Amino acid sequence: MHAALVNLTIDPDQAPAAANALSDHILPAIRSAQGFVAGYWLEPVDGHGFSFVVFETEEQARRSAPPASNWGAPGVSINDVDFRRVAASAYVAVRVQEPFGGHDRVPPSSSSLL
Repeated sequence: MHAALVNLTIDPDQAPAAANALSDHILPAIRSAQGFVAGYWLEPVDGHGFSFVVFETEEQARRSAPPASNWGAPGVSINDVDFRRVAASAYVAVRVQEPFGGHDRVPPSSSSLL
């Protein structure tokens, strides 16, 4: 697996519009990208944001992350994108609330050294 590490700046005055663009346009595009595994967008601090998006291969990560893919959102500037091989992973099961009254589900715990 390979990760795209995206460092960005967000204009605080345009943060609500940027959040809408992320939810409505960027996330659906990334979720449907070939080789997508997982993605995390961290809450910005003092206008600085960071995302970590994992794909099955480096090629897929490079095709789906900026600058190859448009992550354009109001008030967002991409400062840097770095690509790295994922050396290890671990997570704990969390209860996921299904929308609209669906049943809760608990994904399995996992860890691996790659």
